[in-house]
Amino acid sequence: MKAKTNIKAVVAVFALILTLTACKKKPEGEITVLTAPVTEITKNSAKCGGTVSYTGIFTIGDCGVCCSENALPTFSDYYTEDQHGTGSFNSNLKNLKSNTTYYIRAYARTSSGIIYGEQESFTTRPSDTWLFYGDNELANTLGLNNGGTWSWATMFPASMLTSYNGAKINKVRIHICEAGTYTVSIYQGGTDSPTTSLMSKDYSVTSTGLNTLAISPAITLDTSENLWISVTTTHEAGKYPAGTSVGINDPNTRWSCYDGEWSDVSLDLGGDDLCWIIQAYLSFGTGKDGDDMEVLLPQPSNQVHPDNKLKAEDNPLHCTNPR
Repeated sequence: MKAKTNIKAVVAVFALILTLTACKKKPEGEITVLTAPVTEITKNSAKCGGTVSYTGIFTIGDCGVCCSENALPTFSDYYTEDQHGTGSFNSNLKNLKSNTTYYIRAYARTSSGIIYGEQESFTTRPSDTWLFYGDNELANTLGLNNGGTWSWATMFPASMLTSYNGAKINKVRIHICEAGTYTVSIYQGGTDSPTTSLMSKDYSVTSTGLNTLAISPAITLDTSENLWISVTTTHEAGKYPAGTSVGINDPNTRWSCYDGEWSDVSLDLGGDDLCWIIQAYLSFGTGKDGDDMEVLLPQPSNQVHPDNKLKAEDNPLHCTNPR
């Protein structure tokens, strides 16, 4: 005798199995997007990238980075398309503004939407520049009353160099008012006199005016200490080699050294507000930019030096006004 099958019970069990199966969520897996550190930063470009990986079943499309001057950049900002699918990729950011902070995030287009990585930030290098005080307009020339050897220098405090850490000093410009031999020295450190010498080189200057002198090998700037640039020469009585401008009233612009002692030259001249015309070219590139290598603002070699003493007779410096 065959057992009697309970059709209703079988149907109920089958329905319960289907219900339990339908309620159980299938594992989706996970997508990971990593933003790579930014490297090779210049004044208008940088390199970065990212890595995309996943577990489960997804479709991975275009991958790249989003970049903006605002935090948490998205596709409404600048973005790159560097790869299709998973793996690591490299991104080249171009046409950036100098001395500007940017934010980036790696991204991946997926079947679950756009996935972003963590945010990274970086600041582009400043543009190459001439570092100097004043307006470079020649106002006075200075020299020793009786001739001899002396030095004049400009000190650039570390606080004004911060954004140029690692830049190269590959040339200087100095306003020379007498043809002759000049020693240019660059120092690091010191508040009332230079300390550590980085270079010292003799230059034969035949053109009066603002002369550009190459520094080779270039000096790498360390912004943790003050930067000094000095000029030394030996001249005859009646010669006034150092060019100055006025209107700065900053003691860092007017250091002078005679007989081994550094001092504020304006004190020697009765409080005259002057500024040495000394410049340093700071560059994160090669510095071979051509246009800046020419002699600028030439002055006539037959300048008139009237007898216009601005201090006591026992003070060795003599200041004249060529205008």
